Amino acid sequence: MLTLGALASLTVVLTVVALRLIVSPVHCGFYCGPHLAPRLAGAHSFTDTKWGFVVDYDTAQFALHTSDPNADTVDLTALDPRGRQLGEIEFIAMRATATQQAIQSTLQNVFPSSRFSDPKPVGPVSGAEIGLIPGAGTGYLADQRGTSGASANQDGIMILASTHGNVTIVAAMWSLYDQQGDAPFYLLADLWFDSVITNLHFTS
Repeated sequence: MLTLGALASLTVVLTVVALRLIVSPVHCGFYCGPHLAPRLAGAHSFTDTKWGFVVDYDTAQFALHTSDPNADTVDLTALDPRGRQLGEIEFIAMRATATQQAIQSTLQNVFPSSRFSDPKPVGPVSGAEIGLIPGAGTGYLADQRGTSGASANQDGIMILASTHGNVTIVAAMWSLYDQQGDAPFYLLADLWFDSVITNLHFTS
């Protein structure tokens, strides 16, 4: 049988241990959780081995169109719950360069006049970042051309650029125009894009 003194000492030890567990400085983010199942029900990853970055995406929201891990780009189509296309996002890697220069060259190369008629800047993206790496960004509005060359529908466009070490990553995306006007830069698929942009990470 424990004496009163021993019982008191045991109580103090248990209390200290419990407090240490409660105030533990270890922080868990998106990547913490059970190791027995994926983080998301449809979670998949694509690793670009040439530039050393990983794109996490949900197969319920995106269809991957990239198969070459040594390519400079990773391309995904954003899908609504019925599997219809809402937009597209392309990650482009290059040697470190000025973010504004990367944005301008991407606007010309990814959104040419043959596909998008006269993109008009809406404004800078406040707090732009890719994979939580601060960067720069610009939003645009443009008419997407149909197969006949005529304007088919109006789209929102956003281009972000961030630099990690000697690699600059550009996220170039377009989405159907948000008729309600409450989505950032009129991107109907803004929540889809936000998740995949935020969870991009580098292998080292």
